[in-house]
Amino acid sequence: MRNYQLFSTLLACGIGFLISINSYSENSVLTQPIAEAEQSQNTVKNSTYLNEINDEDIMAISDELKAILDLNVRPIKRIEAKTIRLHEILFGSNYYNIRYAFDDTRIANDVFEARTGNCISLAALYVASARYVGLDAYFQSVDIEQTWEKRDGHYVVPGHVNARIAHPSKTIVVEFISTYFLETLSQKKSRKISDKRVFAEFYNNLGMEAFDAGHLERAETLLAKAVSKDKKLDFAWSNLGVIYKHQGKLDQAEKAYLKAQKLNKRNPTFANNLYVLYRETDQHKKAEALAKRVIKYNRKNPYYLAQLAQTDMATKHYDSAVEHLLNAIKIKPEEEQFYVELSKGYYYKGDLEGTKKALIGAATAANMPENQARYNHKVKLIEQYVNEAQLNTSRQAQF
Repeated sequence: MRNYQLFSTLLACGIGFLISINSYSENSVLTQPIAEAEQSQNTVKNSTYLNEINDEDIMAISDELKAILDLNVRPIKRIEAKTIRLHEILFGSNYYNIRYAFDDTRIANDVFEARTGNCISLAALYVASARYVGLDAYFQSVDIEQTWEKRDGHYVVPGHVNARIAHPSKTIVVEFISTYFLETLSQKKSRKISDKRVFAEFYNNLGMEAFDAGHLERAETLLAKAVSKDKKLDFAWSNLGVIYKHQGKLDQAEKAYLKAQKLNKRNPTFANNLYVLYRETDQHKKAEALAKRVIKYNRKNPYYLAQLAQTDMATKHYDSAVEHLLNAIKIKPEEEQFYVELSKGYYYKGDLEGTKKALIGAATAANMPENQARYNHKVKLIEQYVNEAQLNTSRQAQF
């Protein structure tokens, strides 16, 4: 078995929990590759995590916003119409046009002023505003398909939070792209969560943003605050363990991971983080007990598969590298770098047609025009080379 180390983190809508590989979510998780990830030195534009925030700040709205709601929303009588109007005022392109941003955790009033926030922040603003105008609004956590977002030295596994409005005959779910009226619950499982849980997830997210910016002490303070608000918030315990691990507090890291696992034995991220810790501290028997489950879990992570491919490339096992990258692309077809690495694998195998197809995939997935142009140029060079080779072969045959 190849020697890798991973850790993960989880986030709540925008941010959730950390995995060793690392991942985190809005409800999220951080994961880190099986080789120890370097701590990110990047700073993020939003530095809310550096401020002292209390529970009452999270959903407080300004007098300015209250005046807007009093004029435009409160007079509406019908629940559905009031719900739509509030959504339109806050998120409509013709009004305040507040936008979603993944790792941008803000208190409600800051969301209104900055016109941006992640899902837990947008939900806080919406629920606070809805309650102000007389709607019976609450938060809900939504089970979404697990995905991994790659960051410097770690991965983020997001979760999701939205809002729901109570209605005597309908289910009204409020998302921040559109508003849905459902006679029955969505196919995606969701559950009502308390304000207390939301506040804990909010501090978890801020802790993860502090971690991402390299502020470990601040991250520890915020994660400790999260678990003090809700001692059953499993992914916050796991994320706290990741912080402890990065600080060299290995005994505390193990205790935090074990606490997370005790609260939720079904979440493989927590086993993954323990596995990494045990491998790094030479507790091989404990690591071996977790190995099978961890390997199964990580093979669902496209970035882990890409790591395996890199190892295969380094040892000239190109067939295996290509297989890993094709599987990674099945999981996350929008990841440009997977196609780039796949083109290298095919090239080293001597498969120019495969190289060409992979570069076309990279061009399709590319977000930057200059990258797209570079891939397309390489495709043309391959086509030119193949055409010239075929022409030379034809001439030799005629001779």
